[in-house]
Amino acid sequence: MMTDDKKQEEQETVDEDGVTLPPEPPGHCSAELQDKITKLYEKMQTQNLDMNLLIQKRKDFRNPSIYEKLIQFCDLNELGTNYPPSIYDPLKWDKESFYEELAKVQKHEMDRREKDKRAKMEVLSGTKKAEDDKKRKSKWDQPGGGGASVTTIKPAGVIQPALTSSVTGTKGTVISAFGSLPKKLRP
Repeated sequence: MMTDDKKQEEQETVDEDGVTLPPEPPGHCSAELQDKITKLYEKMQTQNLDMNLLIQKRKDFRNPSIYEKLIQFCDLNELGTNYPPSIYDPLKWDKESFYEELAKVQKHEMDRREKDKRAKMEVLSGTKKAEDDKKRKSKWDQPGGGGASVTTIKPAGVIQPALTSSVTGTKGTVISAFGSLPKKLRP
């Protein structure tokens, strides 16, 4: 049976949240370590020393890879939890549940949709080509010779009608692309 002292001691270790403190480790702490902790605790009480701020200001704490090194050194599972697996199991998620894999799947789906859209546009533009043939062609629609004129030599005695090299029936008015139109002065 437990004595009253042990029951009282056990009740003191139970927190309001129902958390029980673990038992003390066997053996004694070294005198050097105990003195160091006592001095730091006294500084915290008398001089308002903030241990967290003191640790954060240390140069070796500012190492950007310290987090990864601590995880490797302590052999910790970053995704681990203290909950039982019946409440929450972080290891039940497959690799498809993480954002890298989701991004790959999303990109593949977007590429497939874009490809389907292009194929649909080709089908639609293929049906419109028949309608385009009925439209009147201008000199800009016709395939050109790249500016080089090809002349054919006809036999002598055959008179060819003169062809114009510019569009007829248009004025040679040039409109400026910038600013307002210049007004002509009236005499």
